[in-house]
Amino acid sequence: MLTRGAGARSASQIADEVEALGGSVWSDAGWDSSTVGLSVLSARLPDAMPLYADILMRPDFATEEQEKLRAEDLDDLAVDLRSPGTLARYVASRVVFGDAPYGHQLGGTPESLRSIRSSEVTSFYRENYTPKQTALVFGGDITPAAAFALAERYFQGWNEGPSPKTSAPDPVSALSGRRVIVVDKPDAGQAAVLLALPGIRRADPNYTIARVTNSVLGEGYSAWLNQEIRVKRGLSYGARSGFDMRHDGGLFIASAQTRNDAVPEVVSLIEAQLTRLSAAPVPDLELVPRKAALSGDYSRSLETGGGLTGNIVSLLVTICRFPL
Repeated sequence: MLTRGAGARSASQIADEVEALGGSVWSDAGWDSSTVGLSVLSARLPDAMPLYADILMRPDFATEEQEKLRAEDLDDLAVDLRSPGTLARYVASRVVFGDAPYGHQLGGTPESLRSIRSSEVTSFYRENYTPKQTALVFGGDITPAAAFALAERYFQGWNEGPSPKTSAPDPVSALSGRRVIVVDKPDAGQAAVLLALPGIRRADPNYTIARVTNSVLGEGYSAWLNQEIRVKRGLSYGARSGFDMRHDGGLFIASAQTRNDAVPEVVSLIEAQLTRLSAAPVPDLELVPRKAALSGDYSRSLETGGGLTGNIVSLLVTICRFPL
């Protein structure tokens, strides 16, 4: 809601002003944080900062805009729930984490979206959007002195407000032992096969090892899962795996979509590749290019101002605990 009206500007006025500046603004909410972003040419940053400050500190939360956003989210969720793959991921989170915060669907459910009241939106903002809970990150063609001057000019009047009431997510997994869950969706033309396990924290010392390991298993066309399931057998358009590493844990997921009758075979193939990983060391012939690819991808992600600040924000959110 932050970009849908703030500082006496309507949602359309904000969009027009940002467009005139040749930039963009956005707001988002994730598992461990909320983000308010601004991208604009360095020369136009002083002109954009009043708008950015209003969005962060003086949102309107107009009832009409709330209802528009609610309707949009409900439509998006209805589409998601028709997708076997997306539905499987929703179920996996609940199975692994139970009723803990990480077990809930990030975008809500039809019931929870309909139940949110305007007063709750305002209260949540007042309790959680405070200076002590916020890191302001600048990246691009700007000096530290200029960045601090802009921060002091536009955010010095930001009131601290009450202490947040939200608790940290429970990192303990509710999953105990192996479970096989089938979500019957008779109208689906394909089936989603998904293997989910409790993952590791982003701050875990094994983070780098996990990234390299997953690169071998399920990241890219030549990864083991895709080779066995797609390339050799043509059972899917793509098979993959990955870690969703959050501040207090997360998920490891290996997945593929396939014909309904091929589900047992795809399950066996995914399990076989996981067993293969633990049975013997990965040859250097595979490890060396995998590590080089990961290093190259990371280097490229730092080549733009947005990429640099995005990486810094990700580390702040997943490794640090606010207040800093």
